[in-house]
Amino acid sequence: MIAAARDLLANLPGDVQRGLRADPGALMTGKLAALAVSAPLIIGLALFTPAGVLGGIAAGVIVQLFLGWAIAGREMRINR
Repeated sequence: MIAAARDLLANLPGDVQRGLRADPGALMTGKLAALAVSAPLIIGLALFTPAGVLGGIAAGVIVQLFLGWAIAGREMRINR
């Protein structure tokens, strides 16, 4: 798990670019995995910071987009 996160961070720009052109299966995997990260982030920011609900949603959307593309790009790089 730590190795996968380290690999994702090391190749983040290339993976995001690859994720923008990913096939639907890889993109769905990336978006669902990013949803597992962004949903708790939104809730945490909305409840425990002065950012409020709108700030939490804005941060969650940014995380959802870029992390989803990065995970999809990583899957395209490794599995296809």
